[in-house]
Amino acid sequence: MNRTGLFAALAAATLLLANPASADRVLLAPTGDTLPTMGVKYELAVRGSDSSDNYQWLHVGLQNVELQLVNDNPADASAEWGIGVQGSIFPGTASLPAISAGVRDILDDTRHGRAYYVATGMNLPSVPILPRIFSGARLDAGLGADGIKGAFASLQLQAGQRTRVITEFDSRRLNFGVDVALTDFLRLRGSLLHGDAFYGLMVTIGGGSNMSPDFSGFDDLTF
Repeated sequence: MNRTGLFAALAAATLLLANPASADRVLLAPTGDTLPTMGVKYELAVRGSDSSDNYQWLHVGLQNVELQLVNDNPADASAEWGIGVQGSIFPGTASLPAISAGVRDILDDTRHGRAYYVATGMNLPSVPILPRIFSGARLDAGLGADGIKGAFASLQLQAGQRTRVITEFDSRRLNFGVDVALTDFLRLRGSLLHGDAFYGLMVTIGGGSNMSPDFSGFDDLTF
């Protein structure tokens, strides 16, 4: 079994051990949240024009700490593994944002490189200026160094019960995404990352507690 297949098998086995939970990363930019204890998130993103260019992410939540593993497989180079860690500084409340800090790709092996960051984010239950199609929003922002070059921010908008529209600035480029929930734990996602179209899926399960506040209009697994 090759490394990508091994990664997928490991992710699948881990996901079978968990229940529904919230998640951490938007598209490429961090959020202020970390996964809850025993929360697990797996995501696959494949470039539409060349399926040999793809990402796989696996995130696992421990007590106020999240471990992150990425299999970065660019079309023009061999696949590389990246390891990261993110810690919760403040989990957030209904009126105060969550705050976290972390480091990605500790060994500096993947295409985006090692990055240090501090991120904050919160749910916005009522945003009067939004079109009525959107029932809620979430805003995350932060500062990074090294692989994340300065400020980053993301806005996630909930449309109906199952669809989410995402706009993100990852400190280098604008990214866009749309995902749709098929079940309580499975979402299909299409995204535009640094100008390239990607498609894939995201599974978010596990954990007995949610470290980010709930808000009206978002389903339980949105974040």
